[in-house]
Amino acid sequence: MLKAQTCTLTYAAWNSGDGSLCTNDAANHTCRISKNGSILSAAANSPVEIGYGLYALTLTASETNAETLTLSVTSSTAGVVIPPICAVFHDPDEFKADVSSIPANVWSVSGRTLTGTVDISPASVSSIQNGMASASVLDSVSQKVVSIETKCSSINTTCGSISTTCGSINAACGSISASCGTINSTCDSIETKCDSLADSSNAIQIRTNLIPDRPAAVGSAMTLTDAYAHLQTLNPHTIASEVLSFDISNVEAVSAVYSLCTVILAQLQSSVDGSSWTIYRTDGETQHTVRNVEAADDSMPITGVFAP
Repeated sequence: MLKAQTCTLTYAAWNSGDGSLCTNDAANHTCRISKNGSILSAAANSPVEIGYGLYALTLTASETNAETLTLSVTSSTAGVVIPPICAVFHDPDEFKADVSSIPANVWSVSGRTLTGTVDISPASVSSIQNGMASASVLDSVSQKVVSIETKCSSINTTCGSISTTCGSINAACGSISASCGTINSTCDSIETKCDSLADSSNAIQIRTNLIPDRPAAVGSAMTLTDAYAHLQTLNPHTIASEVLSFDISNVEAVSAVYSLCTVILAQLQSSVDGSSWTIYRTDGETQHTVRNVEAADDSMPITGVFAP
């Protein structure tokens, strides 16, 4: 490609999961270029999709003013891989043969300026042939031909070098593509393991949530309090006395329906209305629970129990 000339580079975007080309992704591409191995910088233009997962980026004349250029494109779409593109640029003046002096050398020969009507008689043709056979003209033309041939040979050599370089670049791109595939496979494996660890962590969290905060949620040793030491000094009669004299008003707000507290409240603080048996707390107003009752027609049920 020609140096310092506007040109277009094309590249492909691949889905690492199944190896297919990724379409409709141009808006997610970030293009950066490196001139002659310099630090990557943002490209002047944005890429466009040319179809079927292939994209094109137009480079400005300023961006191609280099011997080599590397195009690096990344996509914000997960799993999309875009191999880098390398390009080589040449100065167009390097391949121009200098033929500017040929006309002057040809026409500088005496008697070869054509004026008026050209005579195409056999004698005129013979005269032209004799003039062209002049040693000075032939030598000048021969030198120019040799110069042109030398330039052409140089161009062929340069083209061969470019072809070799492109082959090397293509091989490198293939190696990079293979490496990207390996990296993607490794990332997929790591992601799978992370998902497995997350599931295990969630399972552990569910179980640790069941561990009570007391007495040793952080692994500290249990310390017996003075109350426990005092409890050891009590005899069974004293303990029984404390239990029997315990006021259920201290626990009625948190006691379950099926508890000894409910039995005591039912005996001392309740009322029956039809088939509904309402059990109140010790204040005689707050409802503790409601139970259903049945009675025979000839019975005389107790309809209420209250404080005197």
